[in-house]
Formats: sequence, structure tokens, C-alpha cells
Amino acid sequence: MNSVSNDRQSASQASGFAALFARSTFLFAALSAAAFALFATTACGGPQGPQALQQTLQTHGGLGEFRSFKGVSYDLTNWPFAAVPPINDRQTIDLSNRTVHISGTNSAGGAYTLGFDGKEAWIDDPAALGLPARFYYNTPFYFFAMPFVFADPGVTVSPEPDFTNGDKSYRVVKITYGAGVGDSPEDDYILYLDQTSGRIEFAHYIVSYKALAGGKPAADLERHVVVFDWQSADGLVVPAKFHFHAYDPEKIVGEKLASVGVENVKFSKTRPDQALFQKPAGASVDSSHE
Repeated sequence: MNSVSNDRQSASQASGFAALFARSTFLFAALSAAAFALFATTACGGPQGPQALQQTLQTHGGLGEFRSFKGVSYDLTNWPFAAVPPINDRQTIDLSNRTVHISGTNSAGGAYTLGFDGKEAWIDDPAALGLPARFYYNTPFYFFAMPFVFADPGVTVSPEPDFTNGDKSYRVVKITYGAGVGDSPEDDYILYLDQTSGRIEFAHYIVSYKALAGGKPAADLERHVVVFDWQSADGLVVPAKFHFHAYDPEKIVGEKLASVGVENVKFSKTRPDQALFQKPAGASVDSSHE
């Protein structure tokens, strides 16, 4: 999962991730590589977003409607990619500047609070979260806010040949990032869209975030798959669940690995309290992207 307008722990943490996900070959690292292009507030490809995604954006509620909101919050449940999984937390994002506040617990009851103030990612208890705060703060949101984040500056949307699996055909687009865009500009996403509605059905991607990529070049990174269930919230169509799967080179969607819930979604026309995003005394800054 990458970061666009705002930039988006160590080698031992990276190797710990690899060991954690070895059983499913899911070297997840965040949506995407959260090395997800960190966001921004102006459209690419015109006021309606990239041409190749205009139907998709409208199907999901409209880019203009998404940008009319100043904040969003939701509960993320059963996130399995952590040291003591699953973790459950409440996430609040200022959609005007993409600052983030997350507070939650792991399965052993360990509590953590982390945030992004527009420049630095901070966390009060790194061990309770068990993965890089700078990676995690943006990763679930990037999945949550698809397709709208693909209208951010620095994002290139390119049509690809249609894909057919059995009697089902999908329209396909590829998402890439410009040099220097976010913390992980080598990320990419391949989106599979319903031929009639343009709704996103599933996607596959790489995780190129430095602390999680194990020193591999982007071409050697394994691909991961996310399948979406959708819900309506304040006039927008947003995920109700993310289903993570192994990548199958023929069928794309391979073995199911985990499901994550998104509940109690609330968009707001007013910005969250800005004090929420500031680093508290005693919290540490995560520089794992460097």
C-alpha cells in the first residue's frame, strides 16, 4: 500500500513477517503493498478521475461524493497479519490531509495506539502491534478507499486485456505509481472489474515496502490477492470484508488465507479533531520506510 501526497522496522521485523506468513506463502506486508501510494486530494485524469476508472468510481458512489467528506472512521476486525493475531482496532482518517489515528488490541489483550501526523508515523507500543506502524497506518485504509485512492496524483491507470475465468469475464486495469510517489512507488495493483457495473471484484498486487520486501527487486516479489465484499455507507459503496487469497497464475484467485471485517463505517462532513493525530509523549517514530 503506497502513499502519495504524504510519504507513507528493522530487518528483524521483516524476517519475522516472512516467518509469520510462511505457511500460506503470503508475505503480506500491508494492501498492497500499504506500501500503498499515500494519498492526495486532487484528481488525476480530470475531475471525474482516470478515464479507465470513471464507471467504477461512479458505481462506488462517485469521486465527487467521496471528496465531499472530510473524515471517516470504522472498526477493522480480525486483521491476521501481526505478531499476535488477530488484531482489532478503530481507525479514524482525516480525508482532507490523510492523517490517521488507530487504536486497538491484539489477541493477547495488548493495546496499541498509532498515528500519522502528515509527516511521521508514531506508535506507543510497537510490540503490541507487531508490524511497522508506518506500513500499517495506511494499508487497511488503502484497501478500504479503493477505487477512490486511484484518482490521487502520481497514479497511472492503464487498461489491460480482459480476463476470462470459466463463464465470467472481467475488465482489467493496472495501477502503477510515478517515481518517488509515496513510500513504495514500485507497488502495482491489477484490478478485475465487473463488465456491467465496473465494480471492483478482486485485485492482485505486490508488496514492495522496503522493510518487508526482504531486499528483493519488484520483479521477484510474489503477488497477493484480495477479494471484496461490499456495503453501502453514507452513499458510498465501501468494503464490508477483505478476503485475502494466495495468487494462482491461471485463475488469479487461489487458496483463501484470511478474511477481515470492516464495521461501523461513518463518514463525516467535518474534519476530526486535529489533536488526535499528534504524537503523544512517550510514543516512538517509525522510520522503517527509509
